Amino acid sequence: MQQQVFPTSAVPAAHTGCGALIPNANTAIRICKKPLKRTITLPPLQQNPSKSSLCLCDASGNGPNGANPYGALLQASDGNFYGTTDAGGSTTDAGAGTAFRLTLTDDLTTLAVFTGPNGLRPESALTQGIDGNFYGTTSEGTSNDGTLFRLTPSGTLTTLTFTGVGADTTTNLLRDSNGNLYGATTNEDTSGKGFIFELTPSGSLIDLISIPAPTPGTSQSASSLIMASDGSLYGTTSAGGSAGGGVVYKLGFTPQAITFANIPNHTLGDAPFTIVATASSGLPVSFQVSRPASVNGSTVTLAGAGDVTIMASQSGDGTYAAATTVAQSFTVTNVTAQTITFPQIPSHTYGDASFAAGASAGSGLPVSYQIISGPATVSGNLITLTGAATVKITASQVGNGTYAAATPVTQTFTVVPASQTINFPAISPQHSSEGSFTVAATASSDLPVSYEVDSGPATVSGNTVTLTGAGTVKLKAYQHGNTNYTAAISVTQSFSVIGTP
Repeated sequence: MQQQVFPTSAVPAAHTGCGALIPNANTAIRICKKPLKRTITLPPLQQNPSKSSLCLCDASGNGPNGANPYGALLQASDGNFYGTTDAGGSTTDAGAGTAFRLTLTDDLTTLAVFTGPNGLRPESALTQGIDGNFYGTTSEGTSNDGTLFRLTPSGTLTTLTFTGVGADTTTNLLRDSNGNLYGATTNEDTSGKGFIFELTPSGSLIDLISIPAPTPGTSQSASSLIMASDGSLYGTTSAGGSAGGGVVYKLGFTPQAITFANIPNHTLGDAPFTIVATASSGLPVSFQVSRPASVNGSTVTLAGAGDVTIMASQSGDGTYAAATTVAQSFTVTNVTAQTITFPQIPSHTYGDASFAAGASAGSGLPVSYQIISGPATVSGNLITLTGAATVKITASQVGNGTYAAATPVTQTFTVVPASQTINFPAISPQHSSEGSFTVAATASSDLPVSYEVDSGPATVSGNTVTLTGAGTVKLKAYQHGNTNYTAAISVTQSFSVIGTP
């Protein structure tokens, strides 16, 4: 933390104002001791009878709605005004302060009353957090400690008490672009130091650094903070420094960045999964998630279908500035997972009748098929064999609005060649003078039949037998088969050839 100290010796006697920062080319900035006296003449106020004012106190001087509002009003995102009072909230005494809402139609509502355990005398303005709630500080509490509180628009008050914080915690809170809230307190411990704190969107309270202690015997107040464009925090104290004249301090941070890995789309019903994000500082990254999902640490659990956005943040510490929040979004599909059951297909023989593939989906939706390779076709769920070889077939189900697409399942089966037979009619006796004749053997496969003369006075070419003399002829018919049919068992016919008388 860097600081500029303002010695009282540098302040001219004529300029002894309290808390004012006065620019001067020779002495930079000075903090004065007593109020400057200056008369300013203002033009008369123009009265407008259509305008009205609201009194927080009743006729007795008590303030059931609050009294003595020191902090400025906040116009919130709902268009209404919100503020605090330093006293009031009771019909019987001055009270300890309130938080209130004022609508544009002048309806005043007391949202919360400060009673001691939840803080006393809020003197700062409210700040609206990124969660839509309001945050502020009180100057006192039950142990003379100031408090930090959260107030919902409906009036629910939640208090965080600073341990050891003295009175006059009156500074406004500063919100950065990531939703972190920063503030300064007056006193922290017996040394009289205040401290700068940070409240993260997740509710973590971080003590960033102590503000220099004042010179013994003097008082100290910390101003509201401002944030420079480089992320540094600036503030002032009314006492402290080498001569007790106050300081301007700077809290600078080392920048850090978040790396957040992409998240793929998911299906409702998927198991919880882990997300990965890291900060360049090495500090732990926290996550916030929009519905329909929840996150615990780095584990995401899906709770419904829709678009999910997860914010990764790192709020920094006394060394590192808060990192820019990084978001990753993904879609959860409102479908149920399904699986395909596809029994193994047994081996078949070429020529077998068409048969059902037999796959089913757990969803009950129809399964479709595709022949990946091999001699077969598929129509609907019927497989027709077109040859003998290995067939590979895939079953798939693309899903619908209720079920996700199933993982395809592939089965492989074998088609073996078919057997065949030869029909070779008997050959009647022949006369050698007839010369030649044809034979007509057939194969059940419809493949062409071949012939050869095993013995006897004849030759054969194609299916034509030529007689070469008298005697007994043995003629064999055969079919060797192909990829779809095995070789047929040969068939032999014998016949007599009668010679010429």
